[in-house]
Amino acid sequence: MSLDNLHFPEIVIAELYKNTLVAVKDNPLPDGNATITSEPASDTLQYLGDHLKKTCILVDYPNDLYISEAPLGFLANVLKACSLNLADIAIVNQAKQQASLKTLRNQLNPENLISFGIHSTLSGLPEIPVFTITQYENMALLNAPALEAFNINNEESKLLKTKLWFCLKEMFKVS
Repeated sequence: MSLDNLHFPEIVIAELYKNTLVAVKDNPLPDGNATITSEPASDTLQYLGDHLKKTCILVDYPNDLYISEAPLGFLANVLKACSLNLADIAIVNQAKQQASLKTLRNQLNPENLISFGIHSTLSGLPEIPVFTITQYENMALLNAPALEAFNINNEESKLLKTKLWFCLKEMFKVS
């Protein structure tokens, strides 16, 4: 039997790819098959990275899909200092999708959650002082200023970088 002529019912295809691929439209094609489009499920979080080390980073960039270039460069350098890279994290842009803590927990189940400049917009998250690591529901939470605050070449920015570094060293057990 050849696999070239194997046909699955639309419902089977939809069930196989329900979270990643298909939305079946009501209008079938003339041959009786349903039309299939590549539309992500509307409740699925979109993020940059592979989330290999279960670290979620929340940012707020209304003009970018995920994050602007300069803050991404700074973030990549910080991650490198912690022996991490972009594949180890998931960057969620809160400006493009308002994810609640419950949604983040259900879809990403992060062990570490770092919010840069948007802490108050995440529903379900307790108030956490800036640069304080807090354990909450088996998750380490860190609230930090927006990434742009770290990219200014002045004394205040240097102090912010130092505070962030001490927190990240503790969070990721960097010596």
